[in-house]
Parts: sequence; structure tokens; C-alpha cells
Amino acid sequence: MSRGTIALMVMVLLFGLGAIFVAREMKTTLSSPAGVRLASQERLRNLATALGAYRQAHQAWPESQLQLLRDRKLAMGAVAGVLYRRPAANAAPPDQVVFWREQLLPAVARGEPWAGPGQPAERDMPAVGHVVTVDLAFAALPPDEFARRVPAAPR
Repeated sequence: MSRGTIALMVMVLLFGLGAIFVAREMKTTLSSPAGVRLASQERLRNLATALGAYRQAHQAWPESQLQLLRDRKLAMGAVAGVLYRRPAANAAPPDQVVFWREQLLPAVARGEPWAGPGQPAERDMPAVGHVVTVDLAFAALPPDEFARRVPAAPR
């Protein structure tokens, strides 16, 4: 084997190990409480953007999440763990909730794992519920307000 071939094999091995390390770190970070909250926030903001584009194109609210997904060519995973309620015809108050996470994000006490290994929460992080309102604003609500403003799931 020539030196060039050996050098190429070593480089490929180093890149492969680096990719594995980065993937492992990203998975750990995204599965941490801080990562879950950030991912939830981004998912709802992206859905708010898609909903705004749908409203601009159709001058109406989608009947269901599926209609929004089809129109905006989104994957089903875009609404995983998120519920939608079509607001009443233009009479909806601007703070009415249209998208929300099915479950509250749990509280994290000071000192418990927060942003990954070796990164505990510096203060108590209360439980929150993430929502998007009719005016397409994202909000993180405390549990009591979340329970008051989020409609009961249809049975």
C-alpha cells in the first residue's frame, strides 16, 4: 500500500469517528430537558410560519392539521405531539390558542440535569406548555394558564 492510500484511510477513519462523536453529542443535547424545550419551541414556530403562509394563500384557516401538512408539503413528523384547533370565523380573540403541545414540559429542579451531562440547571425551571395563538405568536404558558387556555382534546 502506498503512503497516499494509508493517509486517505486514516483521514476517512478520523472523519467517521468525528461524525459519530458529533451525532452522539447532538442526540444527548437534544434529548436533554433544555434540548426538548428548544425543539418544541422551534417546531411550534415553524408550524406558525406554515400556518401564516397557508392563511395568506387561502384567506382561510385549514380544517385540520392534515390539510395544512398537505398544502405546505410538510412531513407528518412536523405535527408530532402537537394538536390544532381551527378558530371560529374571524371573531377569535388574538390570544386564542390554535396549536399546542399535547403535554406540558416537566419542571426541572436546580441542580438536576438540564442541558446535558455535567450541565445542571442553575435555577428551578418550572413546567411549561408551549402554544401558538391566532395571531401566530409563540408562548410558553405556566401549567394553570395552559390548562385554562388550551381546549380539551376532542373525544
